[in-house]
Amino acid sequence: MAAKTGVYEKQIGELFNRFIYAAFKDISRDWNGVEEFSPALWQNYDNLIKAKDDKSDGLKNRFTIAIDVKQFLSFLFNKLIEEVRNIKMVEGDTVTSITRNLVEANAECFSAYMFAQGAKYKDSFGETLKSASDPTRYFHNQITGALPMYVGAPILIGIISTEFERYLKAKAFIVAKLIWYYKASVSGELFLGLTATTGMSQVMLDLIQCSLRDKPPAKPRAKKAAGAADAPAATPATAPAGVTAPATAAVTAPATATATAPATAPNEAIPAAAPVENDALADVLANV
Repeated sequence: MAAKTGVYEKQIGELFNRFIYAAFKDISRDWNGVEEFSPALWQNYDNLIKAKDDKSDGLKNRFTIAIDVKQFLSFLFNKLIEEVRNIKMVEGDTVTSITRNLVEANAECFSAYMFAQGAKYKDSFGETLKSASDPTRYFHNQITGALPMYVGAPILIGIISTEFERYLKAKAFIVAKLIWYYKASVSGELFLGLTATTGMSQVMLDLIQCSLRDKPPAKPRAKKAAGAADAPAATPATAPAGVTAPATAAVTAPATATATAPATAPNEAIPAAAPVENDALADVLANV
């Protein structure tokens, strides 16, 4: 069986990314305008194909590929495997005969669409994109493992593998041409729009769009305890001269007070109380 979609989204994203940069190099070779993206600062195909230890670090990516796009491409790869299993290939089969059998066996034939896209655009590929490949042969190996009945027919496996890779190149060719002029990232909406303009039926487009995994719900933001963080810090009360306030007592205004002492400006010193002359005056001052 083919790997589950999520298992190879990373690999399909990396290969698609490589093919887009390969198409960029072909465009750049014939470009007569000002080169906006210096290879000393921006990611480029020549850097991507270098050995890991030889690659330049810190280069900026010219675009990003959304996770939705990786899921769409993974869905198409799964459909290819599923549809090929619905037919019987024999020695001597060609792309033409295999495609005909695929269309007859599958109502909505995604693999026939992919094969047709590769055939339509392959002659437009520049030399870099034409020669670009997956150095790990990851998807070839996935196809081999998913179709064990053809283990003794490497030519048939090779046809399916080549046609899938050619489809990825065709899509990368179209995307590269678009974002070379209209600088944007490769979003799911852009992918679906381009796919719609290249002849895929609405039913098939709907199936692709429905293949997306549900996005995980956003984590709720932690709420602050009421009055804990937003309440202004209390200003310690200042005791009258000669009177020492308790060290641990919190100063709280009485809830039932009928008179409020006049406010003191933040930077204004509170005047010291006058000396107590007699017991009567002390009682009055004590109640102020």
